[in-house]
Amino acid sequence: STVAVSTLIGTVTIGPVSTLSADPGEMVGFTAANTGDADPLFIWAIRSGPALITSTYNFGPSVEVTINADATSGESVQVQVTADDPSATDTPQSTVATIVVN
Repeated sequence: STVAVSTLIGTVTIGPVSTLSADPGEMVGFTAANTGDADPLFIWAIRSGPALITSTYNFGPSVEVTINADATSGESVQVQVTADDPSATDTPQSTVATIVVN
């Protein structure tokens, strides 16, 4: 018989930084990573704010987000990534990055 080995997602981070600024219409790229030994699926979403995910897919280790052209200065966008791995004992884990519109 086989025994399943538990894995951990650990802490999820978003790069290049968790808070940054961007101009209306600007595209911002993010990359997710985890500290554990699991190999999770990263799922991206816009939690709030004037932006869209403009990558072909909203899953994977990287995503591109475009600020709406009509966004106004001071508005903020929250981009969330969730790491999910059914074999991990700490699934799911997520974190948020914030973009402040210039």
